[in-house]
Amino acid sequence: MPTARSPALRVAFKTTFQRVVAAARAPGPEAWRGWFGGRAPAPAAPPIDSVGLVVMALERLGPASFRGTMLGKPVDVVVPDLATAAVFRAALEHTRLQRATDRLLNIVVKGPDKEH
Repeated sequence: MPTARSPALRVAFKTTFQRVVAAARAPGPEAWRGWFGGRAPAPAAPPIDSVGLVVMALERLGPASFRGTMLGKPVDVVVPDLATAAVFRAALEHTRLQRATDRLLNIVVKGPDKEH
C-alpha cells in the first residue's frame, strides 16, 4: 500500500485532481451558444457588387447628367433596386456641391422593390 509521501500516490492524486478541475471549468463561448440560441444570425442582404455598381453609375448617371446640363430640365435615372438607389442618391449628394446641374437628376426605382 502506498504511503502519503510516495511518488506513485502523488502522481495518481495529481492526475485525478487535474481531471476534476478540467471537468469543473466553465464551458467556452461555443458551448453557451449551443445552449442559448444556436447560430449567429444570417447576413441581412447580399453584398453589393462594387464593379457592377460603378459600371451602372457610369452608364446611367453620366449620360443623364449630360442631358440635364444641356436641356436644363429634370432627368429621371432608373435603377433596379432600393440599395442601388440609396448609393446613387448618396453619390449625387456629394457631387451636387461641385455641379449644380446634378440637382436635375431624379433617381427612380423600377424593379422588385418599387418605391420612389
